[in-house]
Amino acid sequence: LREKLTKERKTRQTVEESYNDLQITIQHHLTQHSEVIASLTATMNESKTQRNEIADKSAELELEVSNYEHNIIGLQQELESTVNSLDYTRSDMEYQITNLEVLYFKSLVLISSFYLGEYSRTH
Repeated sequence: LREKLTKERKTRQTVEESYNDLQITIQHHLTQHSEVIASLTATMNESKTQRNEIADKSAELELEVSNYEHNIIGLQQELESTVNSLDYTRSDMEYQITNLEVLYFKSLVLISSFYLGEYSRTH
């Protein structure tokens, strides 16, 4: 009976040691899993933050592009207006030059007539 009791105690001690070892192993695995989950959660949160930053920057750039496009359209309209104004000015100047040429030739005719009249009176 004593031997049986000793054997049973040894068996119980072995089972308890195995149970304790198993508990330590389970606790170790749980700790590892918790660390992995915490790391994955941190990575996921960082990824979300980066995604939001990229979305914000993208919206900023789209607004900037829109502003540039608006400015380009304004500059194109201003340039067209300037070109039209220059065309009008050129046409006006050509008209004025033609008028000056006509006046110049009329002056030449008048001066020639005056000198011819003076010459014929004196000779």
